[in-house]
Amino acid sequence: MRYPYDDNDMIYDYSRHMYVLTENGVLNHTGIHINTEIVTLGRDATTTVKRVLRKISEQIYRYIYGLSGNPSFVEYLLACYAPCRALIKDCLTDQTEYVIENGFLTDFSGINAAKATAVKIERGDAVSLLVRDRLSEPLPNGYVLSYCGAVNAVFPYRDGY
Repeated sequence: MRYPYDDNDMIYDYSRHMYVLTENGVLNHTGIHINTEIVTLGRDATTTVKRVLRKISEQIYRYIYGLSGNPSFVEYLLACYAPCRALIKDCLTDQTEYVIENGFLTDFSGINAAKATAVKIERGDAVSLLVRDRLSEPLPNGYVLSYCGAVNAVFPYRDGY
């Protein structure tokens, strides 16, 4: 199989170099109808669902890259290393549940409309503990995505992903 690839649960955004869960992916892995969650907030689900799922992906990818001593290599692993695809799907699923269960869907704008206040979420606090635990487990190649040191690696940077 050629990586990265799209399926019913997750697509690869080539312009942003990251996987993004689909609405079906959220439903299949959590049982949550994310469009219903968004509609109950009084928003248009058609455009908002994709935007929220993209922002959840950005949140996870930024967290991972912020820890890495070699973000280019980590980007390559996340896109092209098979075990990372399963891991990132689990992380995105867990983070989506975390965002919904904790009422963070409204915080993606940076404003809590109900309180008319700015929202300040620290980078680490914005990522669930379960996601952080998953990212600290070693991959089959021995690499740990939450490793903060430098890694010297030769790889085909952005060649086909």
